[in-house]
Amino acid sequence: MFTTSKRFGVEGLDGMISGLNHLIEYSAIKHNANHMVLGMAHRGRLNTLALVFEKEFDEIFAEF
Repeated sequence: MFTTSKRFGVEGLDGMISGLNHLIEYSAIKHNANHMVLGMAHRGRLNTLALVFEKEFDEIFAEF
């Protein structure tokens, strides 16, 4: 059933993290990519930086 209400939950987050990891690895190996630009909405961005790009939380918060 389709609904128009917005929900901000963790549904699909596990799939997104593993999907991003695969995309990054595939791009680096198959296409010899050295840089990647990723734009996303505010929600979840900090966790994505920490979990996918392995950026330290101290470094993330220092950039604020």
